[in-house]
Amino acid sequence: MKITAEAFGATKDGTPVTRYWLSDGSCRVAVLTYGGIIQAIEVPDRSGKTVDVVLGFDSPAGYEAQTCYIGAMIGRCANRIGHGKFTLNGKDYTLPCNDNGVNHLHGGMSGFDQKHWQAEVQPDALVLTLHSADGEEGYPGALDVKVTYQLENGALKLHYEADTDADTLCNLTNHSYFNLAGKGEVGTQKLQIHASQYAPLGEENIPDGTHAAVAGTPMDLRELTPMGAHWDESFVQLRKAGGYDHHYWVDGEGMRPFAEAVCEENGIHLTVMSDMPGVQLYTANFLTGANGKQGTDYGRREAFCLETQFVPNPPAWTTELQPILRKGEHYSHTTVFAFSVG
Repeated sequence: MKITAEAFGATKDGTPVTRYWLSDGSCRVAVLTYGGIIQAIEVPDRSGKTVDVVLGFDSPAGYEAQTCYIGAMIGRCANRIGHGKFTLNGKDYTLPCNDNGVNHLHGGMSGFDQKHWQAEVQPDALVLTLHSADGEEGYPGALDVKVTYQLENGALKLHYEADTDADTLCNLTNHSYFNLAGKGEVGTQKLQIHASQYAPLGEENIPDGTHAAVAGTPMDLRELTPMGAHWDESFVQLRKAGGYDHHYWVDGEGMRPFAEAVCEENGIHLTVMSDMPGVQLYTANFLTGANGKQGTDYGRREAFCLETQFVPNPPAWTTELQPILRKGEHYSHTTVFAFSVG
């Protein structure tokens, strides 16, 4: 793997941003020090043409202006926490409700997606690190985070690590918006998720603490299915979210296949593997992004997200399902996005 660096402008406060290019000879991945953002993933299609299969922007200003977390590293706790409240070790904590004033979302008002990460180039990896102070965004404990990016044979591996000096919540993920065709609505692109259960949405469109079987419902994606085949059906869970925006409990344990996505038009395949408990499928039901790469304006359902993570809304679940990182424990999880052509 070859790694090169180049300047990528500066954020509005004047902090310079560096873009690192990871290349394995046929694929390239661009990673920013701002937000740990995956700015580009360039892969060859069936004809050999290069396709950038993730949404993004051509400058830091674009990322600062957007509100959809496009490409970003998410933390300290991915997804929603109902009413911004949780209890840990008998103590109540209140977090900012940056999701329409109702729920805490993706780490708060200034989550990891808006931080400047420190970068280190190693012989076979790009390593980004970040320190989150005790009390930042209302979370207890100081948290030290490391994310390692590696690219080999068309597979991008993200290895997440974290340590804390006090018990806290930790649920790290990447929020890339994929479009295997490079542009346009993704309804004809096919998706398979290896999950027989999902987490239904209750009030305020957050999981209510129950499991539901996908069998016999439009939530069943255990076979390759066009993403647009059911997203407008009258099924109550799809109506709640305007499409798919749900956590799937992926079958099995340990490192295992999570999902497959296929664009039959150009032959690009995406395989997702992880050791996390589940994945949030989001079909970009509320996507907006003006002046994206090469002047593209992103619209509704022009991408999909597969965010490997613990289940959202920790207070709704038993302690063993909550993303609690204890002092002295080491957070270590891996996700792989592997690309091929068929």
